[in-house]
Amino acid sequence: RDDQSDLAEATLAVEMRDPFLSRGTYYDICSHINANCWAFEWVHPKPQALSSCCVVPTIGGIGLIGGRLSDMGAEVVVSIGSGTGLVEWLLAPRFETVVCVDNYSSATPGDTADGVRLLPQAGLDDQIVVVNDQDAAALQVAVGTKRLALLICWPQLQPRTLESYVATLTSTPARLVGVLVIVGDNCSPQDPRVAAIATGCCNT
Repeated sequence: RDDQSDLAEATLAVEMRDPFLSRGTYYDICSHINANCWAFEWVHPKPQALSSCCVVPTIGGIGLIGGRLSDMGAEVVVSIGSGTGLVEWLLAPRFETVVCVDNYSSATPGDTADGVRLLPQAGLDDQIVVVNDQDAAALQVAVGTKRLALLICWPQLQPRTLESYVATLTSTPARLVGVLVIVGDNCSPQDPRVAAIATGCCNT
């Protein structure tokens, strides 16, 4: 560790409380935090300000994720287990809509009562749609007739749960074009092939 990295982390802790923080400022701050990144695209260990986020991507990390989803032909990204919405907020400019699906207390962006806490930046982004994980009707409305890809980042999900989401999504005119799975040692499923089988996607 060094003084510049410590200062960057302290700056990030302050800036992440600002609902109007720009993505450019976020990326700039992260570039001054000591690398220690697996695959050199993720900040690790996570700064305290983002300790509840599954991963803290650099601009390179978002380039990899966004590029892969774009290559699938996705217009809409549906993030299952989106949590605080950091990755989703960073991805939003690349797609028509990014749908955050988790145990949110309501579909109101930024609502934190009895549910997952969404980052304020994500709650103010018009391209992000927030859906409670029990609200199948809202999820269907969010995807409409678009080409969609699933994003499953650091999951704690059973295959049957993924099968249920796919059944909900494919009962609409929307077309599922692929699934992107980001996993680590403490994830379930750990093998992306399990998610591919559960979702019926060979494009992973």
